[in-house]
Amino acid sequence: MINNITREDAGPYLFRIEFNNQDKYNYYPVTRLHVSDFTDKHRISPAKIIEGKRVDISCIFNTTCNGTAPVLTWDTPTDVPGSVSNTVTQHGVTLTYTTVLSLTPSLKHHGQNLTCRLRYPSVSSERTLIHTVQYPPQNLSITSLDIIDASSINIIEGNSTVIICSVESFPASNLTWRHLNVTMNRTSSSNELWLVIPHVTPRDTGDYECVAENEHGAVEGSITITVERRGSNDWKAGLLGAGITLGVGLSGFFIFKCVKK
Repeated sequence: MINNITREDAGPYLFRIEFNNQDKYNYYPVTRLHVSDFTDKHRISPAKIIEGKRVDISCIFNTTCNGTAPVLTWDTPTDVPGSVSNTVTQHGVTLTYTTVLSLTPSLKHHGQNLTCRLRYPSVSSERTLIHTVQYPPQNLSITSLDIIDASSINIIEGNSTVIICSVESFPASNLTWRHLNVTMNRTSSSNELWLVIPHVTPRDTGDYECVAENEHGAVEGSITITVERRGSNDWKAGLLGAGITLGVGLSGFFIFKCVKK
């Protein structure tokens, strides 16, 4: 029996019987041993990884070789705490080696790698799982091409405006814009939604709510639009201009009067 076969073990093998009296008998034909690449592969069983919820991730290796047992280990980031348990089961001639990594994922671990390594004395392989952490919507923000002051914007009647709702989540959220409990715009599986009002009228005054939700939770935010009637600013500007003109005129009058004296 040859244990832990390597490429150096490849070649011809001859069966021979030797006796104490030095007689030898060779049996033909010669047996030739071919050593191929290591083809048995282990796999990582998929699991849904949700922020704050404990999860078991299994790495499984099936083989019909009953020689030297393989070693399965996990390589994880140093700040990913977890525990590991190993089991071996047999079904017929198939041996199943399983290592289970149990951990409670955090959002800061999103995108990091979890690697399961399979080792024999002369060969090894690895499988890597990207640590994709699912989490509910958070950090919702509302922005606009207009100036936002204390969660409100002032728009002159007849002008257009754009308000943008964005959020962080995985999987991506379903976003909805509502005004007076009426849906204005919505999208699915996207973390950003624009609301365009091309011609603002007094009816557009009021609160606008953005709601973001996925399978793990929901969050919402709001902004207030105030519509100013066109012409009101012109009247204020005219009044201000008249005041400036009057002030300049009075100043000239007093200067002229002083010079005349």
